[in-house]
Amino acid sequence: MSLLAVSPFLLSSVGMLAWGAAAAAPILIHLWNRRRHRNTTWAAMQYLIAAMKKNSRRIQIEQLLLLILRCAIMLLFALALADISCTSGSPLASSASLDARHTVLVIDGSYSMDYHENGSSRFNTAKAEARHIVEATSQGDGYTLVRMGQPPLVVIGDPAYDVGDVLQEIDALQIAHEGANLETTLAEVEKILDSAHANHPRLTRSRVILFSDLQKTTWEGATSGGAAARFEALAKKGSLSLIDVGQSATGNAFIENVQMLEPFATLAAPSTFEIDIRREGDLGSDGKSVRMFVDDTLVGQQVIDLTTSEAASVQFSHRFEKQGDHAIEFRLDEDALPIDDHRWIVASAKDQVRVLCIAGSPGAAKFLRFALRPDDRAEASIAPEVVSQSALVEIDLAPYAAIFVADAARFTAQEAGVLIEYAATGKGVAFFLGPDAAAENYNRLLGSQEHSLLPVLLESPSAEGDYRFDPRGYEHPLVEPFRGQQGGGLLSTPVWRYFRVQRNETARTALWFDTGDPAIVLGNAAAGNQGDATDNVAVICLPAAISTATGSGQPWSALPTWPSFPPLVQETLAQLVRGESDRQNILVGQVLQGRLTSSSAAVTAAITTPRDETQRLGRLPDGSWAFDETETSGVYRLKVSDRPHADELFAANLQTVESDLTKVARDELPPVLFQANADDGAYFAAGIAAGVPLFRILLISVLALLLLEPVLAWKFGSAAL
Repeated sequence: MSLLAVSPFLLSSVGMLAWGAAAAAPILIHLWNRRRHRNTTWAAMQYLIAAMKKNSRRIQIEQLLLLILRCAIMLLFALALADISCTSGSPLASSASLDARHTVLVIDGSYSMDYHENGSSRFNTAKAEARHIVEATSQGDGYTLVRMGQPPLVVIGDPAYDVGDVLQEIDALQIAHEGANLETTLAEVEKILDSAHANHPRLTRSRVILFSDLQKTTWEGATSGGAAARFEALAKKGSLSLIDVGQSATGNAFIENVQMLEPFATLAAPSTFEIDIRREGDLGSDGKSVRMFVDDTLVGQQVIDLTTSEAASVQFSHRFEKQGDHAIEFRLDEDALPIDDHRWIVASAKDQVRVLCIAGSPGAAKFLRFALRPDDRAEASIAPEVVSQSALVEIDLAPYAAIFVADAARFTAQEAGVLIEYAATGKGVAFFLGPDAAAENYNRLLGSQEHSLLPVLLESPSAEGDYRFDPRGYEHPLVEPFRGQQGGGLLSTPVWRYFRVQRNETARTALWFDTGDPAIVLGNAAAGNQGDATDNVAVICLPAAISTATGSGQPWSALPTWPSFPPLVQETLAQLVRGESDRQNILVGQVLQGRLTSSSAAVTAAITTPRDETQRLGRLPDGSWAFDETETSGVYRLKVSDRPHADELFAANLQTVESDLTKVARDELPPVLFQANADDGAYFAAGIAAGVPLFRILLISVLALLLLEPVLAWKFGSAAL
């Protein structure tokens, strides 16, 4: 068995033990001096030898004591240089004579662990404690490493026996900019223990050591539900220990949300950003400064006072001077938890928002164009363009932010394919259903399971009557601006007939008729009509012109000429183009995705994270790409090989639930965390006990022996005379 396996000591500088060889120096000097003696017989020497023989035993003992003393001085000095620490209470000492052990180190990686105190974060403190445990290892012990997160990250899944490798992984561990899920982390730990038990039979004992600040969002459900069951299951497989690295936090201020109030940014008008700031705990009497950076350039600063309220909002206005994506960062004065004092938003500035209006018949888009751009000012932010339906397959659609289809009767397969491909990029498409709309054609080419662009199935025109809109509390954002605006004319809009539709399960109705039938339905085409995706397809069950069915003289509605029509069209446009902005602004952990505009396989794409790590993206069969490693808040930059001078930007931000630094109490933690015995290394919430440094005692001993040695030498010499 090796020295490390039986020793109750830790040596920080093992190499310094080599100086212990100097302890042989007194012995060598003694032997060397003996070889230099030459025996010479003379008269006086006979008397001296006789006297020495009389006291020879006493002299030998004295000389031996001096030799031992001098050797001890050198040995103790070498041990002091090795920085020896006593670890008699450590797992190393307690397990010295036992079998090998498997230790699972679980380090909380949620962002509250970034709280700083005395120049170090909780996360770094946890890593240092984990290092101490690994450095105190017994030969043959195995270690695995898990970062608690959302989801957890298994850094070392199979037990590692090389201490250097484990320490290297601990040092490389980085904090995640998100919360943590305790239950899923415990489930991963249980899998690791089961796998180690099956594949490493010589690891006869197991223990799990968790390092956390006990922030309540992560730990408040530890004694109930699935987490409690996981703890009980783990306690049967090994011992559990918890090291609390959290301090008593003071107040914390953070940026809770940032939003651009306009649906799109243009060069024609300033864009307005609203920043929500929140306080938890006491911040003192000083104000907080908020600064706005556009593409890393400071463009604005305001001071807010959070001493009297827990939340405040400020607005910044900025006019972009250059088209393209801009990264806007808002920074709050940094406090002990700096990670939540930053927030980003990406705005794609355009010269104008170009909207393509497809006229299903001559004049069908006349009112639609007017509604999108009521005046002809050159600096207007919306630029509608009207073309006939036959031109749809001939136009490059990439520059357009949205397509509005006015009263098309039917589509060819090619036209339907163009619209489906366009909407799949996340851009908006709106359909106004005219009296001549062929339901079977719409449903087959645009609303089938194979071609799921429409969020509805068309049924048939309603019977003639006198209908009105029903906004049902104005809850949908599309009609919310009409709340309290009686002069807007929404409720008085004349409707005599409309197209009856049946919406699918994931679609959302923004406006109803008073019959209960949908009037405006929205859905998403880019994500296969998933319920949580941003809407980019709208179906308006009325024509965009004063249209009559073929052979009928009665118009369906006066909506195109009514005051409610322009705001209704513009709010519809805002809903459809907002999806493009939402696609570029996500929360940490969500997936970034997009589509490559070129179909050439030679075109490649790579994304650079906020940590300046660049990864090449694979092209999916449909020409799209996806990136799910968004665990860091900040700006991500997409570079496509055929667009070398125009990076596409994305922003990922924190979910701020971890910014409340309240801790759970000990009685809210599972009792199994406090039942480990001394043999298993009982590290409880009070923290790990450090080894006792002995080098000071050793140096004092060396000094004492250095003082004692000449005294004894003088005394022994005097006695010999």
